[in-house]
Amino acid sequence: MDNINNAKRFEQKVIFEGMGIGMKYGTDIDWFYDDGGRRFFFADFKYGNEGLGTGQEIGFRKLVDACQRGGIDTWYMIAKHNVEDTNQPIIAKDTIVEIYYHKGTWYNCAPITLLEMKEKLMNEPLTYIARTG
Repeated sequence: MDNINNAKRFEQKVIFEGMGIGMKYGTDIDWFYDDGGRRFFFADFKYGNEGLGTGQEIGFRKLVDACQRGGIDTWYMIAKHNVEDTNQPIIAKDTIVEIYYHKGTWYNCAPITLLEMKEKLMNEPLTYIARTG
């Protein structure tokens, strides 16, 4: 496993029980990349057609919006995979991005790997296509 300091700790589950207040609970971030403080990229890995829960979507939008207000261009991507066997790893660079959030809007894009999306965002401007539905 590339760049994992402690593989056993990486595999350890985190239980969020007792961390909620009322109907509000915390969530984790599956992937974060800091481009030297100029850009932040976040991604959540989802299996098949699974989407974000309402709380996750609200929380991640608020996080991205706050980063934007702080002057850091920020993207949040939903990265899909089809690794059904939970004992098998998800290869982050091969997950597929079709939806992302940036500057207050959700966008659809042609399917692209997370690695290709990161490289594209770092090297060229994107043509934004507003999400329908």
